[in-house]
Amino acid sequence: MLSGIFLKLVKIPSPSGKEKRVAEFISAFLHQRGFDILVDQSGKKNASNTGNVIATLSGKGEKLLFAAHMDTVQLEDEIVKPTFDGVTFKSDGSSILGADNKASVAVLLTIAAVVSLEKKGRHDLRFVFTTREESGLMGSEFLDIKKLNPSMIFNVDGSSSIGTIDYSSLGHLSFLIEIEGKAAHAAIEPESGIHALTVATKLYTSLKMGKNKDGSTFNIGYIRGGENTNVIMPNLVMKGEIRAYTESTLKKMWSGVENLSSQVEKETGSKIKLKKGKLIPPFTGSKKSKIVALTKKSIVSNNIKFNLQAAPYTSDSSYLAQAAIPTITICKGGKHAHTNKESITLKEMYSLFKIIHHLCYHNNQ
Repeated sequence: MLSGIFLKLVKIPSPSGKEKRVAEFISAFLHQRGFDILVDQSGKKNASNTGNVIATLSGKGEKLLFAAHMDTVQLEDEIVKPTFDGVTFKSDGSSILGADNKASVAVLLTIAAVVSLEKKGRHDLRFVFTTREESGLMGSEFLDIKKLNPSMIFNVDGSSSIGTIDYSSLGHLSFLIEIEGKAAHAAIEPESGIHALTVATKLYTSLKMGKNKDGSTFNIGYIRGGENTNVIMPNLVMKGEIRAYTESTLKKMWSGVENLSSQVEKETGSKIKLKKGKLIPPFTGSKKSKIVALTKKSIVSNNIKFNLQAAPYTSDSSYLAQAAIPTITICKGGKHAHTNKESITLKEMYSLFKIIHHLCYHNNQ
């Protein structure tokens, strides 16, 4: 069942913001198995063609929420042609596979099919399938967690090895820098111009790129400017991002960009305009929380090696945890996410199934 569901899912296009067909597949599958289905109105706020799918199945004990995002980094005109040799799932090499995050979706659907038949001992379950994770966590951002009122939240995502859980992950701040220099003829009077690239270089080399000791990162990954070879470049645009494990670090690093830009403006006579993008809050949990201990028990009881990490990426947990409800991310495994070499094994998916299935019944059996 698990492999069949996964192969069906990856063949359904679901680029970020266009998850409707997958949402319909999920809704029909779960409705047939006795789940109550609600599609929220988040699509009206984040421009997706559907909302988050929320499925509930009553039980006894705690209210547990399991989440997985439906979207992938698939291009709109890209067709996924999956292959499976009995061990490993791959694409045919012409596209991504979409295991990020349809492997997690497939596992949750398989669990749903099983627990719907195992009425005795299961907890009160909420399965949530979010939109637009790949384009800024825009589905989980508009999910009303407080209304769902879970006691614990398990986000199923992340490409670290099976048995790994994230107790925290990076926050994210994108930004744009517009530099206005002064045009001049490059041969006749170059000295009267202000070269935007010279300004950008001064700014770029003064900013600390890469990873810091605290795990925070700074990067400028886009630079565009100039049109003609005989003109001193008058304008240039740079785009970048800051990531950090605390919101205070994000703000401190951004303040550094502001101060340095002001200094470079004065030194060069240029104008530098900064545009700050959306700040995605860091996900901050505790290594010693009950939810970590509980998940570790489910992992170890299935003879899977346990690993706990502060994740070097950003995930839906940033928003899922905002209601101050215990939250972790359970990693799904796989390799080479977001590339045409992406793969995942059936063993990884089945191991993930065993971990989550155990959680659905913890302390109730």
